[in-house]
Amino acid sequence: MPNYRSATVAELKKLWKDPLFKGAFTGARSFQSHLKYDKNIKVSFNKILSALKELPNWVGALKRRRKFKRRQYKAGGANTVAEIDIGIMKDIDPEYIGFLVLVDIFTSFIYALPLKSRKKEEIKTALSKVLKDSRTFEQIVGDAEFDKATYYRFFTKKDIHLRTKAIQQHVNFAEIKIATIKRRLFSAMRTKKTNKWSKFLVNIVKGINATPTQHIGKQ
Repeated sequence: MPNYRSATVAELKKLWKDPLFKGAFTGARSFQSHLKYDKNIKVSFNKILSALKELPNWVGALKRRRKFKRRQYKAGGANTVAEIDIGIMKDIDPEYIGFLVLVDIFTSFIYALPLKSRKKEEIKTALSKVLKDSRTFEQIVGDAEFDKATYYRFFTKKDIHLRTKAIQQHVNFAEIKIATIKRRLFSAMRTKKTNKWSKFLVNIVKGINATPTQHIGKQ
């Protein structure tokens, strides 16, 4: 009979972020199974949940929510309304903290760039690159992080109306795309045994954009 041992919360967090471990970046059940059979570590499911919920990246390993509140938009076509948000990938690759995401509400097309910090100037630089690669949007919606005091002049110069409010699921389109990107990044890191997620970002976003979208209510 295997001689199982326990593990501290700190050790569980470290293993979950280790790309050389087969259970890295997985959901709680899969992570628990890999701990038991690959590391002889036996811990309760509740302890694993407690440990993983402290990680800002773990949301990417959760199952996609099939029912959620959607914010209503009036978009006359492509490149009219977009959502922006930041996907956090903290403590995985020390060079980057996450990635900026802009999603066209009408087409679901994604633009994404890695970020080395959450400083306003770096975010503005990334936004400039994204908007340069796309047509100018009429309206962009962000959460409270994109406050008007900081970004109003930036978007006004580009003739874009910025809307920000801190309400539940205000940028749910962007959040869902971030979760999708994270799941694919985690899979790529496990396969390639590396924590350098930024080198996979461009191709993963291209793959998502090339996937046909079935909108709600359409058959």
